[in-house]
Amino acid sequence: MANGARVFLGLSGGVDSAVAGALLLEQGYDVVPVFLKCWEPGTLGTFATFGTSPAGGCPWQEDQEAAYAVAKHLGIADRFRTWNFTKEFSETVVQYLVDEAAAGRTGNPDVVCNRTVKFGAFLQRALAEGADYVATGHYARLARTDDQRQTTDNSRESLVVGRWSLLRPHCAAKNDQTYFLWQLTQRQLRHVLFPIGEFPSKEAVREEAKRRGIPSADRRSTRGICFVGKDIGYAGFLEQFLDVEPGDVVTTSGRVVGQHRGAVFATLGQRQGIGVSDAHGPYYVVEKDLARNRLVVAPPAEAQQLYRNEVVVGGANWISGGAPALPIRCASFMRHPQERPVACTVSAIEEGRLRVRFDEPQYAPTPGQSVVFFLHDAVLGGGVMMA
Repeated sequence: MANGARVFLGLSGGVDSAVAGALLLEQGYDVVPVFLKCWEPGTLGTFATFGTSPAGGCPWQEDQEAAYAVAKHLGIADRFRTWNFTKEFSETVVQYLVDEAAAGRTGNPDVVCNRTVKFGAFLQRALAEGADYVATGHYARLARTDDQRQTTDNSRESLVVGRWSLLRPHCAAKNDQTYFLWQLTQRQLRHVLFPIGEFPSKEAVREEAKRRGIPSADRRSTRGICFVGKDIGYAGFLEQFLDVEPGDVVTTSGRVVGQHRGAVFATLGQRQGIGVSDAHGPYYVVEKDLARNRLVVAPPAEAQQLYRNEVVVGGANWISGGAPALPIRCASFMRHPQERPVACTVSAIEEGRLRVRFDEPQYAPTPGQSVVFFLHDAVLGGGVMMA
């Protein structure tokens, strides 16, 4: 039972966090609704000029109003708060995305936002203001296991040490958000609740919201990287911060077949927006040659070049707080959404990096993206693809 434990709920204005709030109240938690403001025009820290154009930006005011409407429906509008995390978001998430692009990698901003903002700055402030937990509308589950450990003085008494396991939700893989939570730590997870992880689908959550008369039941999902803007897109966003030059698009034999607006904007396996095709369809990006400012492309008939049996990853994080005995056999996801996990073997190599060998070739492993490891329903951890 909740026993009145105080929960600061990240209320986004979407249906998932709304249903999470309703369930928490029903379970007896003392719920404080908080809208996390992570973007506003002209004040993104070092990116002071970004967001002044109507072409890019988040509808944060609309989201805030929707979140308040939910709080009012739940009877907790008098406790509604808006906390501004614009500075933290710009310095950790936006800066990271730009830095990764400059290095030729494709960043994963949702992973970083979860670690540094939602379960970083938000969690820290909530705890400072008396929270026992923070809760969100993520599709994930948690389970605690208690390990009996001997005390340091070797007495007969043992110490119960709680370990939190991050588990996949019961919904389909397309809604499973544990892929974006692999960087969380035991210190964070001990103060987190994921109330909707038991639902079988997003549709079931919407039906529950309708049953309860929640005003956001049919509202579109909130966008994690809405600051990019629908009109300008990823490349248009990055152009505001990176000095890039047009260059050649070449085939694997070196024949020039087009021009690109900036090699850093492309992603391995990308077909759209390259402007090169034949009778069988658009060409694929198979290499980003930043040293010569070239994109190397191949026709659909040569797409097999993009398949890899192994990748090297760095920056590993293990949910348990320590690495398992390696090598280890487990399942993996290397993108989201991904229809099903792929069996693999994870081995340690030099300088703290890991080698991941897949049982079957994987399409276009992309430097900068995450590989997340699972054992049955439990998230073991993950790392960032380097090569």
